[in-house]
Amino acid sequence: MSPKERFVVFNISNNRIKSKWNIDNFIHLGKKLADLYKYKIIVTSIKDDEENSIKICKKLGNHAFYYETKSILDFASITSKADFLIAGDGGAIHVGAAVKTKVIALFGETNETIFGPYGEGHIILKSPNGDVNSIPVDEVLRAFESCLKS
Repeated sequence: MSPKERFVVFNISNNRIKSKWNIDNFIHLGKKLADLYKYKIIVTSIKDDEENSIKICKKLGNHAFYYETKSILDFASITSKADFLIAGDGGAIHVGAAVKTKVIALFGETNETIFGPYGEGHIILKSPNGDVNSIPVDEVLRAFESCLKS
């Protein structure tokens, strides 16, 4: 990738099941971001989710790349260069906010007021029923589009 290419980081890992957006949602969103906005996708995860990260990348073809994050510093480094981070609530969204990347945080049952990313310009999407998978891809896409305009 050249430095001028725009990219989004998808962090697919989460310790809380109800905060872990399924890979089909990430694939669907990734296709829309690549097709409509010509964004590249960097998929990150913990080692346990590496197989799913690679599945996402295969489905997105040359629009996506897996980036192994062996440490929080690896994750912070790649995220700091991204235009956006899209992830379930957890540590990843806080790292994204700390490195000044716009965050679209997907919240399941966790209290977004207490645990949301710090700072301005981030978007929090809260599940209506406590399960992050009830947040539709199109709602995340609208949040992304809203970030583009700001």
